[in-house]
Amino acid sequence: RIFWILGPTIRAEVNDKVIIHFKNLASRPYSIHPYGISYWKMSEGASYNDHTSASEKEDDVVKPKGEYVYVWEITDNLGPLDGDSRCLTSAYSSHVDQVRDFNSGLIGAILICKHGTLNSLGKQVNQQEFVLLFSVIDESKSWYLETDRIKYKIPGPRKSKRLMYSINGYINSSLPDLNLCKNRDVSWHLIAMGSVPNLFSIYFSGNGLLLRGHRVVSIELAPTAFTTAEMSPSSKSKWLLSCQNPEHQQGRVAMKYMMRTMSTKQRPIEWIHYITAEECDWDYNSIFLKKRLKNLEPSEYSLSAFRLRSQKLERNPNRIGKEYKKAVYVEYTDNTFTIVKYKPNPKSSKGILGPVLRGEVGDRFKIVFKNLASRPYNLNPHGLTKIKVETAGDHHVMNHSVQPNEVVTYFWNVTESDGPTQSDPGCQTHFYFSSVDVVRDMASGLIGPMLICRKEMLNMNARPIKIDRSKYLLLSLFDENKSWYINENIQKYCEEPSSVNTKDPEFYQSNLMYSINGFVNESAPNLDFCLKEDIFWHVIVGAQNDILSLYFHGQTFKRDGIYEDVLTLFPFSGETIRMDMDNIGQWLLKPLNYQYQSRGMRAKFTVRNCDNEEENYENLVNFINTEEEDLVIGFRVQQLRGQRLGNKFKKVVFQQYMDNTFRQPVIRGEFEEHLGILGPVIIAEVNEIIVVKFKNMASKPFSIHAHGVSRDIPEEYMDEEEKVIWPRKEEDIAYPNETKMYIWHVTKGSAPTNKDFDCRAWTYYSDVNPERDIHSGLIGPLIVCKAGTLNKVSDMTPKVQEFSLLFLTFDENKSWYLEDNIQIFCKTPCHIRPESPTFRASNRFHTINGYVAETLPGLVMAQYRLVRWYLINMAMSAEIYSVHFHSQPFAMRRTKEHRMGVYTLFPGSFGTIEMYPTKVGYWLLDCETSVHQQAGMRAISLVYNPRMYSFSQIHNLNS
Repeated sequence: RIFWILGPTIRAEVNDKVIIHFKNLASRPYSIHPYGISYWKMSEGASYNDHTSASEKEDDVVKPKGEYVYVWEITDNLGPLDGDSRCLTSAYSSHVDQVRDFNSGLIGAILICKHGTLNSLGKQVNQQEFVLLFSVIDESKSWYLETDRIKYKIPGPRKSKRLMYSINGYINSSLPDLNLCKNRDVSWHLIAMGSVPNLFSIYFSGNGLLLRGHRVVSIELAPTAFTTAEMSPSSKSKWLLSCQNPEHQQGRVAMKYMMRTMSTKQRPIEWIHYITAEECDWDYNSIFLKKRLKNLEPSEYSLSAFRLRSQKLERNPNRIGKEYKKAVYVEYTDNTFTIVKYKPNPKSSKGILGPVLRGEVGDRFKIVFKNLASRPYNLNPHGLTKIKVETAGDHHVMNHSVQPNEVVTYFWNVTESDGPTQSDPGCQTHFYFSSVDVVRDMASGLIGPMLICRKEMLNMNARPIKIDRSKYLLLSLFDENKSWYINENIQKYCEEPSSVNTKDPEFYQSNLMYSINGFVNESAPNLDFCLKEDIFWHVIVGAQNDILSLYFHGQTFKRDGIYEDVLTLFPFSGETIRMDMDNIGQWLLKPLNYQYQSRGMRAKFTVRNCDNEEENYENLVNFINTEEEDLVIGFRVQQLRGQRLGNKFKKVVFQQYMDNTFRQPVIRGEFEEHLGILGPVIIAEVNEIIVVKFKNMASKPFSIHAHGVSRDIPEEYMDEEEKVIWPRKEEDIAYPNETKMYIWHVTKGSAPTNKDFDCRAWTYYSDVNPERDIHSGLIGPLIVCKAGTLNKVSDMTPKVQEFSLLFLTFDENKSWYLEDNIQIFCKTPCHIRPESPTFRASNRFHTINGYVAETLPGLVMAQYRLVRWYLINMAMSAEIYSVHFHSQPFAMRRTKEHRMGVYTLFPGSFGTIEMYPTKVGYWLLDCETSVHQQAGMRAISLVYNPRMYSFSQIHNLNS
């Protein structure tokens, strides 16, 4: 076989027993710890305080020349479910020191398959199989750093990072080619691991993929993550497999795979487009000075917009301002290129986007492309597998440059493997772009939307049928510093071009345009809708390093069979979502990443009242206030006198009360003990009304904002023309000692679908300044259930244990109480410098419900009883958490149910999973991203035998 860093692949079917005889021939202790399966304590291979005996810890650390036998029983509840592939992908690794063991090379694959999948040799029947590990290996964290430095004479500081962007341990596209056979299905078993939180966006050129029944162009994985994708190879060629994360592309995370046979020709229906690349002057905010700044409101967005105007949007001696020379795609009616059919327009909601291209499976695009710009460009599709250009043959189409005034003709065939499956939306969102230099071409503006549809989804004019309207969104950080026209823009728009220092960080920042369709600061026009209108959003993200969590205020959308209000988007990807406009008002569309939204990546959309029909709702009243208190949230580490604050901080939390006098607080019982810093659980069924009476007993203004549920609109917030002007943030704010009432409607768009679990998670938090409010402590779980699910006396789901977990790196530097904490907790004499990197790092706590390092109480559950976990990530940044339950695999549902061992929790996402714990004992629950895991994002859960102990007995023993 090809020699690579992965250990041998362990394969098993359900009801098999896996026996691993492990002999450690290395020079230091190691172990074997599996993901995604269940095991007893003597076969866990991980060391932590789990209250086990010495004999049960022998598996945790195997010393050099030592041996140990691990036994894993693959029971029915560990195998693939109906919605899964024939074989589930997971992994095993050493867990003595998770970070250093992995960076030293210890990782291998585990495949758990349905019965009858494997032959007598342990291979998949009638299936090609490839295992790929995508990883960023940090050699500075390897156990062998010093020996490698001496042996290979490695220069540089000892502690400097040495990151290796690799596939199966190979860097710089050096992995030997993989050979595939045409017309024989392929299973790609993909693993993403690493000690740094890098996102992988894996793209197979030339062939489509199936992932959990959905047609995908690329596969997004965050460490630690495992998945199985299916492919049916159809074309003879050599194709590129790569990671589209720009940071990884610089590290050349790529390889090639080859098909061996010829493909058959298809007779397509042809859509002809005449498109040019042209240069123009683009205004990122043409209405900003005329409208936005006339009547500034005292809100966070108005203030941030004002700061943005002063920093970036105003032209001055050494700042370009808001107008830039750019390149755009323009469509003409014929090959004379004289009559314009479509051109990017600041008065259109599509903004800077090129013309929309639409086609069905079996169709062919004929693109006659003329380059009317002053430098070489081209036009290439993302997500189509059969493309060619007349003058370049079948090879290197992506890199083929079209010179100024040159005309070329592209042919793009839409194959079956490019199109949506029955589980996908009728039309999937892709895009086309210039790829001569992807980063600089896209920074210059060349990108447009492309829809690939199932058959009979388009009419004869290539327009979608059975759809009210479609809207297109490009969320892009246009880095004008990387545009081909940066020097021209300096000369044209700066008042004193000679004074510009292009290496000045402030100048660089002034040219970063956080935009939606080329618009900043809510200046995107014509996003107006009617109540009950059926809208398809086609959302595109260009080339960037971070994921984006796009939040639709006031509305939900259905995706993979469940309702959401935050859409997770990956670099270089497109998504299609369907939204039924069911909540009137003027709403914000924005990323949750606070840096992106505050710097301009926001748009407003309006839903107008078209139907006065009322629905019947039942009221649920909650009385909640804010209270300030001192909480212990960190390690009990040695404190440098006068230089750090330690682990006790002043914070503010939501507290529930019995009635509207706010005198008698609701005391949390043993079932709520695990909530920690979280506010009270607000729980409701579909078609109910949640009424929250909120009293602010803190010293600063706060509010309550909820995801997933629609707001009641008071009549006083209608103007004389009956135009809805809600929500207005100022009216939401409760100042100290003030009381506000919030009314939320639990509609079908808030609730689980018929294919989902009985209840699902949302969240609520204060949003006067969401980032600072949450880091100060104001966040809680909101649970919405199907009708008839809850016990009307206790508001709990019968026969189900439920736990709500918030995974969050609390940054006390962003808390409203930083100055108070310095004054209260800095020991005299206090030498703290708030801007010090060391001090700021000491104030970041990687927590679960505000607790670190196995200190979270209350995670006690009965063996064989259904347990439902509500997982929340409200990081206002790009932090991704990989949640792993030791020895307890779980299921999640979308349109079908899927078995998993690690749950990837993206920013702004809420996950609901279920499990039946089968192994008693103390088990680790942690984030497998090593930077978070080692910093304390860990907890211990206890599974007990209910035939031997009651819950109260176990709780008292565990307290």
